[in-house]
Amino acid sequence: MLLSEVIELLSMSVEGARIVDLCSERASVSVEGPRIVLADMECLSRVELLDAVAQCVDSASIGVVPDLGLRIYLRPSILRDLHDRGLGVAQVFSGLGMGIVYRRGYNDEFARRAVEVWRESVAKGPMPISVNTAKTLYALTKFVTSWRRGRVVEVGSGLGFSTLFMAYACRETGCRLLSFEVREDRARYVESVLRELGLDECTEIVIADAKSFDLGSRDVVLAFIDGAKEEYHEYLLNLEKFLTKRAIVLAHNTLSHPHLVSKYIELVYSPRYRSVTVATDPAGLTLSIYLGTEGVNASSGAL
Repeated sequence: MLLSEVIELLSMSVEGARIVDLCSERASVSVEGPRIVLADMECLSRVELLDAVAQCVDSASIGVVPDLGLRIYLRPSILRDLHDRGLGVAQVFSGLGMGIVYRRGYNDEFARRAVEVWRESVAKGPMPISVNTAKTLYALTKFVTSWRRGRVVEVGSGLGFSTLFMAYACRETGCRLLSFEVREDRARYVESVLRELGLDECTEIVIADAKSFDLGSRDVVLAFIDGAKEEYHEYLLNLEKFLTKRAIVLAHNTLSHPHLVSKYIELVYSPRYRSVTVATDPAGLTLSIYLGTEGVNASSGAL
């Protein structure tokens, strides 16, 4: 059930995305356009099938491996083989688990610097997202912005760990990231790291409250919310004015702080959205597709 929900949301976020099932003998790796590649553990453990996965998951596609669970960590050679083929994997631990496979544009040097930022954030605050969730953000940002023109918005830069991964994806696809942070000291730190990594040209750190900021146009194709938990719903209500139809909205800490984000959850599980909550880390990540009045009308029609 969770697998089908995630695939449905990915398909909705990029209109016309095709599903390529490498578990099927009828699968073709020559499908053009946006694609979601389905593989399984057999595909990852057999060299000839893994090569097909690597061929099919290009820089503008995304792969999904069901029932990955902990089994991939019992087979460290698979992770090495994925890395050798330029692929990365982010895990979804909910249910039987699944993996999100993506074409890795960043190198090991970037990853090491990002982890240094993660450690700095753990030491000084605020607590950053996990490495696994950062990889998920990178994969989703890259997939969506490869096929949809528009801006990406982040609410809550912190010290910039999540910002770095989203910014790297935006640089690869020629998209622009706007990241909101209310504390100037944190914003200046993020800006310095972005300059160091050459990501400042595609990223703007805005020192402002995202609850009231005017973005000027309805062109946001993806947003990530990780600011003050009790204000999530206010961020979203302001963002809605600038979201494109079927924009994807992600929110962190929806499992760890349900009492603080309850109003947000109520919003994204209303007819205006299609949502699913997963565990890319214990804090939880909610993925939502903005339907707007389309969702409201569809719900009314069903009644």
